[in-house]
Amino acid sequence: KNELLDNEYQRSLDKLIKYNKEIDELMKLFPTGKQKRGLINVGGNLLNSVFGVMDNDDRSEVNQQIKNINDQTNQMSLNAAKQLVIIKNVNNVTEENRKSINKVIERIKSYDSILKQMYNDKSRDVNNYLRANYILDTIREQIWEAIETVRKIRLGINMVLAGEITTDLLPEDMLQKILKDIEKEIGNKFYMPYPTTTGNLINYYKLLKPKISLDNKDLYIGLELPLLDEENRLDLYKVGYLPVYQPKQDVFFVEDGKTDYIATDPNRTRYIYFSDNELAKCNILTDQAKICPGNKVWLKHKKDCVWDELTRTRENKGVACPVKIFRDEERIYMVKQEDGLVYSTKGEVVVNSECYGLKKDKIISKNWRSVLKGVGKLDNLKGCKIKTDSFELYIESEFTTKYNTKLVSQTAWESKLHIYEEKAATIWDYRNTTGLDLIPENRDNARDIDGLLEEY
Repeated sequence: KNELLDNEYQRSLDKLIKYNKEIDELMKLFPTGKQKRGLINVGGNLLNSVFGVMDNDDRSEVNQQIKNINDQTNQMSLNAAKQLVIIKNVNNVTEENRKSINKVIERIKSYDSILKQMYNDKSRDVNNYLRANYILDTIREQIWEAIETVRKIRLGINMVLAGEITTDLLPEDMLQKILKDIEKEIGNKFYMPYPTTTGNLINYYKLLKPKISLDNKDLYIGLELPLLDEENRLDLYKVGYLPVYQPKQDVFFVEDGKTDYIATDPNRTRYIYFSDNELAKCNILTDQAKICPGNKVWLKHKKDCVWDELTRTRENKGVACPVKIFRDEERIYMVKQEDGLVYSTKGEVVVNSECYGLKKDKIISKNWRSVLKGVGKLDNLKGCKIKTDSFELYIESEFTTKYNTKLVSQTAWESKLHIYEEKAATIWDYRNTTGLDLIPENRDNARDIDGLLEEY
């Protein structure tokens, strides 16, 4: 912009100089002389009239015009000079403004650089904050996960102390892998209690027995898993002691009970006694199968009353069985069972039963009458009332939801048994077990559980 103003000023000045030169050249064309009076004027006027020659009046007019032209020229020069001064002043102001603008631009540039630096610094700070916040959130989640893991470990250890193993210490995928590895190793001699499928893992958790050991304040957990084989498969019988009527003395007598259950091998050559409490320690495989700890001793002698009568080998060769004798005015002695009863009578006793069943969605009553004599068993009596001449006996059932649809059946025992047997289940005496060691391979990396809990 400054260069343009300089050029414009120079062009205006050149035009003014040229204009002055042209005026000077024009002035030279006019004649110069003094004005004369008298005859000359008369002669001049005459000549002007005759020949058109300039007289004094003409010269005065011309001079006046020249003077006007000079005045106008001077005024124009003056005006041009003023304009040039104004232009120059404007140019100076413009130059100053340009310098000021340049300074402002430079300051803006410096401010822009500062703002960019501030923006970059703030952006970096914000990014660092966001990154740190993300890291803190991640750490917070990891801490909560660690706390939850320790809580599960604590819960799992408490369950181990209670004799159970849970998924908190042994996840399902790890357990299934261990079971499949064991299944490959045992071959055909033994077999697993359940198929090693995902659906049976819950049963394995119930079956596994944890064992805890400490080594230099480090906690190690081992698991015991029973393996099944046919040599240790037993038939379990519930044993009841039934009074037998002795007509000569008119009394009932019954052997003094020793056990609640007896387990035998399929050939009935060996047996083991179980009490209710001992059987409660067994693990249930199915409704009709259990696994019991192998801490019982097999019995093989023939001098036990229960065993002799169970194997039908008792011949009364001096084997004295302890008995209880009691008198009863009733002619029948009954013991209720789950869905029936066993009985012992003084001769013949008439028994009536009143039962309810379901036929085509209708409740019907079923009546049954029989003559009982000696010892025996009645089945299918759930929900029935048993009546004799002197008493009634009710066999409880879920009457409102389940009705008896079977007929009462009677089984008479011919021999004078002092016990009655009822097959309860099949059990395995698991003397063969495999250990599942959860001890880490690298014991140096094992952590003291108390220290770990304290840390978190």
